[in-house]
Amino acid sequence: METVYNADSTIREAGLGNNVEILTDDRTVVAKDEGKHFQIATDAKLITLADECPLGMKIVIENTGADGAVLLAVVGSSTVGIGGWTNNLAGTRSLLTSGVAKELRNTKSTALQYDYVELVKVSATKWNSKSFGIWVKEA
Repeated sequence: METVYNADSTIREAGLGNNVEILTDDRTVVAKDEGKHFQIATDAKLITLADECPLGMKIVIENTGADGAVLLAVVGSSTVGIGGWTNNLAGTRSLLTSGVAKELRNTKSTALQYDYVELVKVSATKWNSKSFGIWVKEA
């Protein structure tokens, strides 16, 4: 197995390579996607988190496009928000509030290959996130 490195030359966190699905189009994540690791190298794609996903469900969404080439967005439904922690443009950790139907974006201008976000559904109306790279919340 090939060793994969983060942008800062550290070895990539274990467990991110299991159950991989490569996406080239927008996608709605549903309950049967539990544990999947989605890799996306196509610009301007939207991943939607369906209401039906069970509590405790975990997924990983990873930007595998070239540095500065791919904008990725993740959004909950009209009743589900994404909260948790992310890196901000200044490189410090930021708390995300859980606004419903607001996108979490790995912005094109700051995106680096292998940026990713781990998402866990923690309630009927909220997913928590933990990210590597710069992900910002839609205003």
